[in-house]
Amino acid sequence: MVTLRNNGSLNLTSAIVTDVNGRTINTIDLTDAGVDTAISLENMATGLYFVRINTETSSVVKRIVKK
Repeated sequence: MVTLRNNGSLNLTSAIVTDVNGRTINTIDLTDAGVDTAISLENMATGLYFVRINTETSSVVKRIVKK
């Protein structure tokens, strides 16, 4: 499990999990999310993934390594 925490006042819209080849693995709707959102990695293979966290005006990409 990975926990996405929104400590700021930004309104999150979505989180998109992709693999190293750019394939979308999971899309999470964050429009009604609270401060913490749990993302399950249980069904994913071991490897490197990217999570693009989108707000109404911008986005940020974070790396996740599943061992």
